[in-house]
Amino acid sequence: MTKAKATKTVEKPDFSSELHQMIKVKLYLRNIPDVDNLCRVYAYVYVNNQKGYLDTGIKVQASDWDPKDRLVKSSHPKCNDFNLILKQSLARVNEIAINYRLSEKQLSFKLLQKAFFADEGSLNFISWCRKDIDKREHEMVAAATMALHHSVLNKFAEFCNGNMPFFEIDERTLATFEKWLRVKKSNSINTVHKNMKVLRLYFNRAIREGLMKQTPFGTFKMKKEKSQPDCLSESELNKAFEIYRSNRLTEERQSVLRVFLFGCCTGLRISDLKRLTWSNVMGKTLVFSMYKTRNTAPIMVKVPLTNTAFRLMRDAGSSRGIIFETPENDSYANKVLKHALSAMNVADKIHFHTARHTFATHYLRKNKGDIVTLKTLMGHSKIEQTMVYLTVDEDWLHEGMANFGEWI
Repeated sequence: MTKAKATKTVEKPDFSSELHQMIKVKLYLRNIPDVDNLCRVYAYVYVNNQKGYLDTGIKVQASDWDPKDRLVKSSHPKCNDFNLILKQSLARVNEIAINYRLSEKQLSFKLLQKAFFADEGSLNFISWCRKDIDKREHEMVAAATMALHHSVLNKFAEFCNGNMPFFEIDERTLATFEKWLRVKKSNSINTVHKNMKVLRLYFNRAIREGLMKQTPFGTFKMKKEKSQPDCLSESELNKAFEIYRSNRLTEERQSVLRVFLFGCCTGLRISDLKRLTWSNVMGKTLVFSMYKTRNTAPIMVKVPLTNTAFRLMRDAGSSRGIIFETPENDSYANKVLKHALSAMNVADKIHFHTARHTFATHYLRKNKGDIVTLKTLMGHSKIEQTMVYLTVDEDWLHEGMANFGEWI
């Protein structure tokens, strides 16, 4: 008796896919030839009771399509390349579905379509951020702001080795990154806080684009220490003016120091100092529109000018147009400023924003805490922004108690 020879069934790969009853996808040739007698191949998708077609970009004649295997026939000269692209299209759909399932987000055909035709990097937070930052730079966001954002993203990319899918980001990711910044990068608590605020901004932008359902910052608490802004003491400010009056600095350092000292006399930000023109001078008052960022509404500010401020303006040498010549790059301007004041040993707190803090602090000390007037001079929209400069001087305590009166 002859034994029946066992036949080995070789299963052909099935390139359709079903993921937990969430999505079905298969390749489909739309048999409507174009002018070149070619028909388009689509990925037919059924997702959560919604269906649609995704163009794979492949076009072949109907006779070159195998309806059983749902692939281009081997007789076609480009069958290997075309079939590879088709398989990658199916894999792309599956990858998107898996990412949504792991992130516990509801996938619709519209979201699938958007993700399918987006760049591969759109599912990776780092890659998406880099593209979004480039987009924001074209939106005229301040250069210093974008430099900070690039720095934060580079840190986050280093932290996760350049790969962080959206669905993997949660509160534990943020907590680990926060610790990494403090331990690995030796960042202060407030620097870490600033970095985390930048990350939160991009998570919110990703949510608006439909790439995330909710922010991982939901219940995450960002730590911040209360600290007084960097400012020069009265003796340090006097020393800075002595260095300026000595005329021993290079022309560039003298020019940068002049702008810094003018900021100490007026409280202007470096962005406003760069824009000042003689047309902003009305008699003995500086009148101009103050911008905190390029996307915020301007605030009209009037700052009375002291004799010292006038002298600094005249020293700048111009009589029309821009008053002060400053380096275009703010970071470079800060480096020049540190060199100009290197003899003072205050490099750790010298930067152009120190001028604004110095003005505010000394104004309050010389005007017994007149916070309301300072708010107007600083162009603050909320009194809380100005309150950070308010500290109680010991002389005010003694003077206040002396004015209280005696009854015995």
